[in-house]
Amino acid sequence: MPKIPMLCIKEVVYAARRYKPGDPLDARGEGDARVLEAIKKAQRVERAAPAALTYNTRMMTASVPVAAPAPVFAAEYVIKVDGAVTVLDAMDYDALRALCERLDVKVHHMARENGMRKALVKSQAAE
Repeated sequence: MPKIPMLCIKEVVYAARRYKPGDPLDARGEGDARVLEAIKKAQRVERAAPAALTYNTRMMTASVPVAAPAPVFAAEYVIKVDGAVTVLDAMDYDALRALCERLDVKVHHMARENGMRKALVKSQAAE
């Protein structure tokens, strides 16, 4: 329902608020506006649209973007298995689980990839 702008003529309590003569109020709908007019507590008014805000601007230009080199990621989890270097970052869940079982590394039955990688690196450091 659209709000209808009104001006209070006599003291009135409307929408849990107390209005005095001269106070602006917004009726909740056409029916409320007609009732307030009929009991001579408020009259409709046309409210002027708020003035447009003006502000100063300045022209800003961006420099031409330079292509950044592709980032090089170092492998975070690397261990030696049977004399060969194994990168754990590239392994999926099943491969990590199989490697943990093969190396007799105890991991929680709900451990995800990151937890298994940490456990493998920790067991390698303990040896």
